[in-house]
Amino acid sequence: MTATSPKMLGVLVTYRRPAMLAAVLARLAAADPAPHRLVVVDNAPTAETASIAKGTGQPWIEYVQAARNLGPPGGRSLGMRRLLEDADDRDWIVLFDDDDPLPDPALLGLLRDAAEAARADDPATAGYGLRGSRFDMRTGRPVPVALGAVVGRVRVDHLSGGFFPFYSVAAVRSAGMFMDDLLFGWADLEFGMRLRRSGCSVYMDASLWRRFAPTMGHPVQRVHPRHSLGPATVRRYYRLRNMIHILREYGAPGAAARVAALGVLKPAANLPLTPSLAFRHLRLAARAIVDGYTGRLGVAPGRWSAENPSGH
Repeated sequence: MTATSPKMLGVLVTYRRPAMLAAVLARLAAADPAPHRLVVVDNAPTAETASIAKGTGQPWIEYVQAARNLGPPGGRSLGMRRLLEDADDRDWIVLFDDDDPLPDPALLGLLRDAAEAARADDPATAGYGLRGSRFDMRTGRPVPVALGAVVGRVRVDHLSGGFFPFYSVAAVRSAGMFMDDLLFGWADLEFGMRLRRSGCSVYMDASLWRRFAPTMGHPVQRVHPRHSLGPATVRRYYRLRNMIHILREYGAPGAAARVAALGVLKPAANLPLTPSLAFRHLRLAARAIVDGYTGRLGVAPGRWSAENPSGH
């Protein structure tokens, strides 16, 4: 790359995972090429995490303390704002997680070159990544891309976090940051839908996904959702609430109603099997549905507010 070529600028949000963070930063330092600049946003500032981020010896890594746990979208927005201060519109912002190390030193360069090729063919390209989905506005569900023998880029509605999504600086400036109030769950979807609504294109790379997915411990094709209940955690509250809010905001009230109904029907169907767990799910779903319809976003209410959904 020349001095005037588009740069890779990174944001990495971390939350109480010092050992994992150290591993991720080590992989990024060994990347060829490495990011031109990386902002590490600490959603739970500790001296240990600061020492790891600052002790890499890499001048392109900047450590930033969040005033409180902003969740993944808030942390990403904070990092993006720092990068936009002196970024060029043609630069790329790459998002990283503190538990997803780079699987190969060459991957970032391959994604950058593919993103540049996509932008050359389609100037409206705003996002490019290793994994993404289409979205069915009638059902309110992501639709996995049937890769088959597909090679190269595939148009999608949003990119998946944790799989090194690239976003153009110009698009971020135009569309805005991630929606901070979602806190956890579907923020990548909302951002992708916002980009698509503004006329931008978003792509995943089928060839690179097929090549690197197994080394990252992921199946190339996605598994089907299960019908039994998992733990009744705050993550489920956020995902149900946020999905209802997003669908209503993007003009799909029927899909919002369907998602809300399923949020109740699944635990109700499990009442004879696991009554205690199913009842907790029903209480959580009822709160999520009310908040999703009334637009009460931000930190979860009541007893769930003490739970942390994770820093990314």
